[in-house]
Amino acid sequence: MKKSIIRIIFLLSLSINAQVKIDNIYSIDFPNNYEKSESIEKAELPGRFKGKVSNRVKVETYTFNNSDKDFYILITTKYINENNEPIEYNPESISELYNKYGKYSKKIIESFSRKGFKFKDSTSIRINNFFGQKITFKDSISGNTNAEGNLIEINGKQYLAIYSKIAEFNENRKNKFLNSIKIDSSKEVKQITKPYDLKENLLELFFKGIFVIGIFYLIRKYKKTTGNTV
Repeated sequence: MKKSIIRIIFLLSLSINAQVKIDNIYSIDFPNNYEKSESIEKAELPGRFKGKVSNRVKVETYTFNNSDKDFYILITTKYINENNEPIEYNPESISELYNKYGKYSKKIIESFSRKGFKFKDSTSIRINNFFGQKITFKDSISGNTNAEGNLIEINGKQYLAIYSKIAEFNENRKNKFLNSIKIDSSKEVKQITKPYDLKENLLELFFKGIFVIGIFYLIRKYKKTTGNTV
């Protein structure tokens, strides 16, 4: 009897989810007892970055698979330099951001197809008011959805959360998992690099120049009024 109770408690603990803080920006309601692995891989860089930064990324993978064959996975990808230190490479525009999503999604689709998941569709979404991408897979025989994931990039780091189940895809569990994603916007977060605006920068320099001239004028006026030449 005692062993049965312990077993029940253990099985219940596997199904309990907790908000896992992946880093200081991204967190998600992930099942307990997940496994984590890390690897260093090569990545394609835009032409403007080639020869300037490393084409290596650090990949962290969080996985959980329970007795009901519910599969949860979270993959984070971050550019790193030769010393394995993170590099913040942000796209210059929304179109470049979605271009990155397209290239990353292609790799995910190829990887999942080797495991029996057939690509169904991909759509643009908003995650906590940030631009993201939804990727859906289906069973090649029945055509039923068997996996869905949300991809988002924040501060040059990509986060891909996927829920899948071969048989009887559980829509409620999928929604609970993917809807639990939280982005801490109290931190300095961005998805694109602010492009260099020549007019804006010239205007800023102009007003800074006026400010300096104004200060210089006030100092000279003060000296004439007080007779202070120091």
